[in-house]
Amino acid sequence: MRRFFLVLFFLIGLTGCIVDEPKIDIRDIRIDGISEGKITLKVILDVYNPNSFDIGIRLIEYRMYYDKNLFSEGIWEGDEKLKAKSGTGIPIVVSADETMVAKFITLVLRGKIQEIQNKINVEGKVVLYKFGKNFVFDFKWKYRDKKESPQGNINDKKTQESSDSLH
Repeated sequence: MRRFFLVLFFLIGLTGCIVDEPKIDIRDIRIDGISEGKITLKVILDVYNPNSFDIGIRLIEYRMYYDKNLFSEGIWEGDEKLKAKSGTGIPIVVSADETMVAKFITLVLRGKIQEIQNKINVEGKVVLYKFGKNFVFDFKWKYRDKKESPQGNINDKKTQESSDSLH
């Protein structure tokens, strides 16, 4: 009987190691507001669960770059459930300083919105949970014209598995 429980515990432990990494894309970036030399963007992250079971999203840590220069970073914390083989949009609010506002406004007035999109990159990590464990995945995303790349997802590797810490 003791051997049965040891085997059962071992199999349950193995089950927690097979969470596939999520697919992360940016669905939309919109100007949410401009005030006092700051621009606020609303960014909708699409997070897709490729697994055949539901998973939870606990945390998304992100850094946004424009032309390789960091212009915003932050953390989204929540308890979002992702159904098996489905996705959801996670809205995050991003602020940029007056230097970025001036760059963006100048480019928009010149009709160069595509140039802005081509130079925005986002990277960070996402923390999922399932089977009582946290699964941490790094991600990198770079804008690609949908005509060039219909998927637009660029995900790195699974970097960490932890049951006791989010970081």
